[in-house]
Amino acid sequence: MSKPPEIFPFGLGYISGVLLEAGHEVDVLDINAKRIPEDIVLKKIKESDYDIIGIGGLITTYKYVKWLTHEIKKIKPKTKIVLGGGVGAAIPELAFEKMNTDFIVMGEGEITITELLDKIDKPNSVKGICYKENGVVHRTPERELIKDLDTIPFPAWDSFPMDIYTRPISRSGWVKRSDMLYGRGCPFMCTFCWHNFGHTNRLRSNDNVIEEIKLLKDKYDIKYIEFDDDCITTNREHLIEFCNRMMEEKLGLKWECSSRVNLIDEEMLRIMKKAGCNNITYGIESGSQKMLNSMRKGTTVEQGKRAIELTKKVGMRPHAGFMVGTVGETKETIQETVKFWKDINIASQRMEIFFTTPFPATQLYNYAKERGLIKNEDKYIEKLGDVADFTINLTDMSDEELMNLRNQAVKECDISLVKWAYDYYRCFGGLSLIKSGIDKLKKGKI
Repeated sequence: MSKPPEIFPFGLGYISGVLLEAGHEVDVLDINAKRIPEDIVLKKIKESDYDIIGIGGLITTYKYVKWLTHEIKKIKPKTKIVLGGGVGAAIPELAFEKMNTDFIVMGEGEITITELLDKIDKPNSVKGICYKENGVVHRTPERELIKDLDTIPFPAWDSFPMDIYTRPISRSGWVKRSDMLYGRGCPFMCTFCWHNFGHTNRLRSNDNVIEEIKLLKDKYDIKYIEFDDDCITTNREHLIEFCNRMMEEKLGLKWECSSRVNLIDEEMLRIMKKAGCNNITYGIESGSQKMLNSMRKGTTVEQGKRAIELTKKVGMRPHAGFMVGTVGETKETIQETVKFWKDINIASQRMEIFFTTPFPATQLYNYAKERGLIKNEDKYIEKLGDVADFTINLTDMSDEELMNLRNQAVKECDISLVKWAYDYYRCFGGLSLIKSGIDKLKKGKI
């Protein structure tokens, strides 16, 4: 059985929060967190008496959700099913064709779901949904984005197995940790990304964020926060104000976040470090400017190098994500990425090399469809999973050549990492560090 998830399901968490606040009875069955077997899920449904069942998930849950919706309708044919998240909103027409669902919530669901429950028999009056009537799929007018995120209640943390979502992991330094969202939306237009919350970046007030951090700290003894936003540094002044508040409140927490390489500077990084930030993840994607341009990343190779160097300079750990297989990728551009890795000596940090994967509702997905690379959407989406797995070839290389080049790139970077680790331990008292790791392993802390 695979390890439990590390990221809290914010979609379901926020929806549960608003429904509880509106006075509805809510029962959460976190199938993913508890790895609940299919027969137990069906037993739970048979024993229940729900008026409405809401299902949310990433597009990678498509195959499971397709199975689940049909099973629910077999057991409870009169129970209404509402889909949210990418598994429905990214592919509404296909979802209605292949799944047995009644409604799909498009975009942010907090206001939409409460209105839908009040007007379940008049869905045409509810903005931001798709529904099927007499075999025809109808889409109502788009709902406006929520301007003030502070008006949304905190996720219904208590409705979820927080022992799983707060468990210590190596990245948190083996202390209890939790996820949070600082805002919503991303203003950038990378070809491989889909943003259910639009291309307008909206931020919560720092008062609101600090209040939630205090709640998590007091209620669950949280000592580490992971901000799961695509990019936390879109508003420099707002972030610096947050950092100052963290220091003023003396909360004593460490935290991490993601950023873009073109949205950081040394002064900001130093303030973040002083406020407790110790890890930053950058989606560098490629060491080839040709590939960065192809994916419309809006960054340069030099900006990537500078971001890593500055992050290390101020004493934080940079993490980097790369991908191979973008439109126009060649053996030479992949080697540029490997060279980039070696040049900046990032082998001391965590890095990953993924396969470029077209996900529904992205520019890349439309590109693949238009060129006949995706012939059967249903079967293709069923196979979507970890982007470490090869799913489709967008290059002029053969599948075998692309996979071999990626594996070779990983191998070269791994060799660089081993060399760095050897030199580090040899020069800086590595024996004691290794002994410490062995002791933790024996005590079951790793």
